[in-house]
Amino acid sequence: MVTPRGLGSLLLLLLLTSGQEKTTEQPRNTCLGRNNIDKYDILNLNDKASCFTKCNESGSNSCNVENLQRYWLNFEAHLVKEGLTEKVNMTFLKALVQNFSTNTAEDLYFSLKPSQIPRQVMKDEDKPPDRVRLPKSFFRSLPGNRSEVRLAITILDIGSGTLFKGPQLGLGDGSGVLNNHLVGLSVGQMRVTKLAEPLEIVFSHQRPPPNMTLTCVFWDSTKGPTGDWASEGCSTEVAPEGTVCCCDHLTFFALLLRPTLDQSTVHILTRISQAGCGVSMIFLAFTIILYAVLSPGLGHGPGPQQAECDLPARRVAGPCERGLERQEELPPAPQGGAWHLRLSRQRFKSEDAPKIHVALGGSLFLLNLAFLVNVGSGSKGSDAACWARGAVFHYFLLCAFTWMGLEAFHLYLLAVRVFNTYFGHYFLKLSLVGWGVFICCWFTILYLPSQSTTVSSSTARLDQAHSASQE
Repeated sequence: MVTPRGLGSLLLLLLLTSGQEKTTEQPRNTCLGRNNIDKYDILNLNDKASCFTKCNESGSNSCNVENLQRYWLNFEAHLVKEGLTEKVNMTFLKALVQNFSTNTAEDLYFSLKPSQIPRQVMKDEDKPPDRVRLPKSFFRSLPGNRSEVRLAITILDIGSGTLFKGPQLGLGDGSGVLNNHLVGLSVGQMRVTKLAEPLEIVFSHQRPPPNMTLTCVFWDSTKGPTGDWASEGCSTEVAPEGTVCCCDHLTFFALLLRPTLDQSTVHILTRISQAGCGVSMIFLAFTIILYAVLSPGLGHGPGPQQAECDLPARRVAGPCERGLERQEELPPAPQGGAWHLRLSRQRFKSEDAPKIHVALGGSLFLLNLAFLVNVGSGSKGSDAACWARGAVFHYFLLCAFTWMGLEAFHLYLLAVRVFNTYFGHYFLKLSLVGWGVFICCWFTILYLPSQSTTVSSSTARLDQAHSASQE
């Protein structure tokens, strides 16, 4: 029979046991890199490799990037130890560890195909597109008198997370490691730098976008708080089959794909362009107002009303002479004057030159405005909106060039031809050319391809119907 005291002791023992189990059961987060930092068995390698995708910008608080990067950097030193396996074949990691004689009489080539374990390429084989070349002088330049050394070649897939990205690739400007692959080289437990003849690593790839550049880099763990990519000691040579990286040391290498202009430079140039366009628009608006509302008048010497314009009989007046005739209708200028500004809307309506100046200024103003809108919008919006902004900008650019040509044509009539230059509805015709000719061009460019597509589709349907009727 169980007494109450024995029952209470049993319950107390059960509570203490369950409490101990709860306290010892801690949440396991391998991406913090605090546990098993020096263990490289298959289980730990898989756990650490899962952090390549888990550690991203949104979940960076649950990852210790510095510890994880140190873990993979020390993996090569772990591989070159004596007695370890010579090949590693995992989904995210391919490695070859092999002993080589320091008295090698020829260059050594190794294949770096990401889907295969690195292997040595023999002399009679074709050179693979992804490869590394170790010159024959490489082994002789190693410190110490050794007959053979242990070489480790590693291909590591770092995924799309934040590991091995560094500050340079965290700007959100499209930068990244080409194919997310790192190539690691190490010899024994020694640090190899300043080689007399650099080693060569070839990364095969398709042609990059025109606004992107490829740079050969290596991982410098001493740069910044968690390390960063650096290019000291490495040169980049773009070849038809890929990019050749020549480096004078051993470590982890990669090929960075970065914009031609970094984000900070683009931001500075954008602000400079916006400021310049804004200043240009202010002065263009002032010029348009000056020509449209205010016009300069001559205030000394004989007044315009005293100018004589004796034209031979049966001859048509030129633009300059028509201007003098119209100036005779203006009131006399104030006496004792220099240049002054006065209200002259009537003169603006009656003369063509101020109108042409205003049209040219207006086209330049609208061109700067379209450029400001495009710069401010960037690549935002749909493809149709981007196309529309580009079309408007292109139209005003062509209009500005056209009005410059019309301005030169009018100056030719005034200064060179002078006589017999009367044209009916002169400014209206210039406006049709300056503003309307490119609208017709745009309509032709957009309309004809659609019509040809419609005709070709109709012809194809008729051919199908005809073939079907014959059958």
